[in-house]
Amino acid sequence: MHEEVRMSPDLFPHKDAVPATPEAVMQLLLVEDNEDEALITQAAFQRQRVPVRIDHVADGRTCLTYLRREKPFERATLPDLVLLDLNMPGMDGRQVMATIASDARLRYLPVIVLTTSSAPDDVLEMYRMRCNSYIVKPIDLSRLEAIAARIIDYWTGASTLPTRLVGDSGDNA
Repeated sequence: MHEEVRMSPDLFPHKDAVPATPEAVMQLLLVEDNEDEALITQAAFQRQRVPVRIDHVADGRTCLTYLRREKPFERATLPDLVLLDLNMPGMDGRQVMATIASDARLRYLPVIVLTTSSAPDDVLEMYRMRCNSYIVKPIDLSRLEAIAARIIDYWTGASTLPTRLVGDSGDNA
């Protein structure tokens, strides 16, 4: 299924072409080192009935730079939700989660671990670090689309997003 999806470039907008539209109901930060997996995940979320803005970074250090709005991300909007891969080179998802959890300005951000690892030790470790959800990435696009729909429905319908309470600065105003 992945090969078939990769051959359909019309499913995937250019990674830098995700518009900052006022219609976007939710803003996500996707932290994924595998470009193909990132494109597939972006496609699954962008095919939903609710407009979502997705920014993508390819590693843990860049994720933290983005979240802290350091160069070159000074104008970035704080995401409503972080989708975090675990196994990345350099700073991996575990280190990113630990840093987010210990940073007073970032610890309220919801983090969903979206990874290929189904290892019980990984699942338990990430929940100990206070991730909000742990999802094993499915192989096929239709299953990933169903997961994307549930994530969007939950975080825009049943839940109150913390970014709506503290604003874009991360400080409780």
